[in-house]
Amino acid sequence: MTAPDESFPDLEWRDAPAPRAEVSAAIKQTCTKELDKARGLGAWQRAMLSVLASGVVVAALLAMGLAQDDHDGALRTAMFGAAGWGIVHLAVLVVGLVRPPGKRGSRELRWALALGLPLAFFAYLTLSASSTLPFDRFVREDTHAPVCGLFTLLFGAAAAGSTLLVWRRTDPLTPGLSGALAGLCGGLAGAAGIGMACPTHEAWHLWLAHGTTVLVFVAAGWAVGRKWLAP
Repeated sequence: MTAPDESFPDLEWRDAPAPRAEVSAAIKQTCTKELDKARGLGAWQRAMLSVLASGVVVAALLAMGLAQDDHDGALRTAMFGAAGWGIVHLAVLVVGLVRPPGKRGSRELRWALALGLPLAFFAYLTLSASSTLPFDRFVREDTHAPVCGLFTLLFGAAAAGSTLLVWRRTDPLTPGLSGALAGLCGGLAGAAGIGMACPTHEAWHLWLAHGTTVLVFVAAGWAVGRKWLAP
């Protein structure tokens, strides 16, 4: 046995033999096979596709609005409102989705956006309203509200679904929260856009047929995002 104070001699380590050229080529081919095809879109590419999807929805609703007579200037007001909420839409994408997971805004900030912006949208609708019918009269007389709400849901679903699909499998940390923000973007596109296709100043109509869908898409985006946005 070696004495406790006896040191081991330094041994010379041999360099590992380099693999043959054909072996290196085979390894490289296996590791990089179809790598470019499997590589996903970049964050800004996804953001541009999300904006494009929402833009198509808003453009379609604007075309519907332009086909109607705008006697009281409601369409013009709705167009300015849609432009403002378009800026909010971009901000949500940048803060909530574009930056890599772990480097995005804090969870508290992103939840504040997901829950606070629908409330801000309701406040915007309230300020846009110039009349409020008694609720029972609104139910009896405003037969167009259910149709308007259905259109808001359909167009919002197109924008929200496209956004969720574009950002699929991109968030291993907070997929539900990112899904809620994607749903928020789609919901805002549909709700702000429907204001141009259905320009009105009646409060109940604005709240129920336009505004509630934003909350619906935030909740739906959270549920769908937990499955779609997780890797």
